[in-house]
Amino acid sequence: INAEYMGSVISVVVIMALDFLTSFLVSLRSLGTYLVLLSAGFMLKRRGLFSDTLSKDLATISLHVTIPCLLFTGVLNCQQDFSTTQCPDLLSTLQTAWLILLWPFFVVLTGIALARFIVLPFSAIPSNFRSTALVAVGFPNSTGMPITILSAI
Repeated sequence: INAEYMGSVISVVVIMALDFLTSFLVSLRSLGTYLVLLSAGFMLKRRGLFSDTLSKDLATISLHVTIPCLLFTGVLNCQQDFSTTQCPDLLSTLQTAWLILLWPFFVVLTGIALARFIVLPFSAIPSNFRSTALVAVGFPNSTGMPITILSAI
């Protein structure tokens, strides 16, 4: 084994380790964000500052207004500080990121398949609650998790 070959192998290993470390740190950041949001909601609910009506209204606003806005601004990736920097072309961005549009279908179908073939057969869920359990596993956390995922991207 010559030194040049060993050097290239070591370079590849270092690059792979750095990629893993970067992915790991992004995952920790997302998890930290999610845990802070979860803790804040728990404390507000425990102190009586977060009623069921407020929770429902905030979820509606989040689902119909803030998450679509976050998705749009994240995809557009434009500086919003009145700078003279030209914004990227939305059409070219969508042409390179079209696969993201299929991701929700994959997540939902995978969740439904897991519920149908793993969770329901091996759990003691009453027959009148099976459809609800199937939907709960198929559509997990439709409001909080997208914020965490979009902020990590």
